[in-house]
Order: sequence, then C-alpha cells, then structure tokens
Amino acid sequence: MTGDPLRVGDNILVAATVKKNDPQFGVLIELDGTDHYTLWVPDGFRYETVVPNLPVEPADGLWVAGVEPGGTNTRVFIRNDAEGHNDPDRRHHRHWWDVAAEEWIDWPTAVKRGADSARVLRTETTR
Repeated sequence: MTGDPLRVGDNILVAATVKKNDPQFGVLIELDGTDHYTLWVPDGFRYETVVPNLPVEPADGLWVAGVEPGGTNTRVFIRNDAEGHNDPDRRHHRHWWDVAAEEWIDWPTAVKRGADSARVLRTETTR
C-alpha cells in the first residue's frame, strides 16, 4: 500500500466471509467490517490463507491460552468436537469455544485472536 488515494481501475483486496457457494449463482459474501452487508458475486475467487503459517491445530479437549494481538488480555480457547459446529461445507470446523467472546469459532480465527498452541492449560473438556 502506497498511501495514494484509490483511483478508477485500481485493484483492491476486500475482506469478506463466504456465506454460500452456489455453482449456478456464484458466491454470497458478507463484507467484513460492515453491518451484515451481503452480496452475490460471480464465482472465480480462490481461498486465500488469512493466517500465514497456521500452527497445527491442537487435539480435541485441549484448553489453549493466548494474548490478544496488540493487547495484554489473556484469552482462553477450548476445543470441543462433540459440542462444536462441524459444518460439512466449511474448510475449518467451528469447534473452538472462545471463552471471552462466548462463541464457536474455527482454528484460524482462534489464532488471529491470539490462541497459542504451545500454551496448553488443560487437557480435558469439563464444560
């Protein structure tokens, strides 16, 4: 990024989450940072790794700690395959419980939020 203002014809990268992928219609995406703004776009996108060098995902039942990026708050993430969401169309299943956010997330999202696979707190799920 050069800091120059955008101009007609520039190519930009837009962060979005895929909500549906239909070969007939294309891809339904939700733009990140917006209030649930979704739109259909023609297919032709390819998966881009959001977390480069993603660490190996810890096993089911582990509690992992982490520090929020740019922060000092410790976060806890619990992997629970039995209670989590194993959606067949997702690349990464949402079987990590983010204790602070109180939501099911996938491993790349946990890593973006600071999960560190080297910081195992417990080796059993007792929720």
